[in-house]
Amino acid sequence: MRNYEMMIIINTDLSEEDIDKTIDGVTNLIKENNGKISDIDRWGKRHLAYPINKKKEAYYYIIYFQIDSEKIIELEKKYKLMENILRYLILISK
Repeated sequence: MRNYEMMIIINTDLSEEDIDKTIDGVTNLIKENNGKISDIDRWGKRHLAYPINKKKEAYYYIIYFQIDSEKIIELEKKYKLMENILRYLILISK
């Protein structure tokens, strides 16, 4: 298993409950693929460098996790379909 970190940018039009459901959905996908969540770092609402889907602000989260490298493609396919996620980036962490 490798260490990864993922930054997620979430739509600001959502309620706190919907944001929590989105984060739970993201972390549950990792757990369903035999991954382990190390930490979730909430950065809060921030201005975007450029508009994404006509949004100028978004909620930022960083999730640190461990998972087998072949499962990353599966995760990315599912994250692309989640409409509340404006952008995400998964990086290998040391």
